[in-house]
Amino acid sequence: MSPTHDVAFDAMGGDFAPDRPVEAAVQAVRNHGLRIALVGQASLLEAKLDALGARDLLGLVIVPAEDAVGMDEKPSLAVRRKPKASLNVAARLVESGEARAMVSAGNSGAAMAAGLFNIGRIAGVQRPALAASWPTLGAPMVFLDLGANIDPTPVQLAQFALLGEAYARVVLGRQRPRVALLANGSEGGKGSDLTRATHEILSKSEIDFAGYCEGRDIWKGELDVVVTDGFTGNVLLKTLEGFVEAITLSLRSEIAASGPAKLGALLMRTALLAVKKKLDYERVGAAPLLGLEKPVLVAHGGASVNALVHALLAARDRADQALEAATLASIERHAELGLFSAPNPGVAPASGDAR
Repeated sequence: MSPTHDVAFDAMGGDFAPDRPVEAAVQAVRNHGLRIALVGQASLLEAKLDALGARDLLGLVIVPAEDAVGMDEKPSLAVRRKPKASLNVAARLVESGEARAMVSAGNSGAAMAAGLFNIGRIAGVQRPALAASWPTLGAPMVFLDLGANIDPTPVQLAQFALLGEAYARVVLGRQRPRVALLANGSEGGKGSDLTRATHEILSKSEIDFAGYCEGRDIWKGELDVVVTDGFTGNVLLKTLEGFVEAITLSLRSEIAASGPAKLGALLMRTALLAVKKKLDYERVGAAPLLGLEKPVLVAHGGASVNALVHALLAARDRADQALEAATLASIERHAELGLFSAPNPGVAPASGDAR
């Protein structure tokens, strides 16, 4: 049976739900021809669609969900206690084959929990990881984990490298992705107990492992995948977002304050727009949860309507790619090499919220 929907969209997730999710869904259907299941409290969604004149829009249907998971709730507990929450309903649509992918801008830890409970992990994957396409001076690279796992074990961090490597091959089209582990120096003795143990595992893998990289190296465009724990990754992601915003505001202020600067900006308009496009994280739309059996993408809680439209488009594209099969093959191959039986130096697994 063919899926009825391209995307199951959690309309109750995010800082501006359901307004922005509903508007984004309408735009995605009208402008891009997506088939979307809008999951949430039916009466609220109907009222929003009526206000937009889209109640009977072909390709957009409401799937009722009586409950929702709040941004401040404990992820696993909330998902277990609220089986009729929009996150769970959306995930079950994907698991049953009625939808090809899922998107939520809600509690990212809860999105991972809903994916784990309802869809399941790829065989051999210990924990999914939240990834992003990261801008560089060259082509974009894959950066993970962004916050789904605050305290991973070395084996889990090594698996994140395999998840990112498979994503770079299948989604970004890199023939042999170069993978590095983020640390506070490039020398072998640098890092923490976690990174040193992970380095030992990855040094025995079949991937193109470049060893450690420093924070300044991730912008150069010489790497295809950079791996770190979820705490560090989430801090770095938000630093990038704040940096881009600060640079944009500073440029606008300086240009507005000077006539020559305005003229210079006009002359450099093409170059400035190209830089803005490269650094515009809204165009990425959402971060995929790698390691689940079917596509689940998490958008920023404060995502704009435009960013959510891009998230829906990214989910449609992800459903067309054979990423899960490539990931399974890589995990199985490295398990046969015995890489996932490495000793644990006392780092306990825990999942967090990337918001």
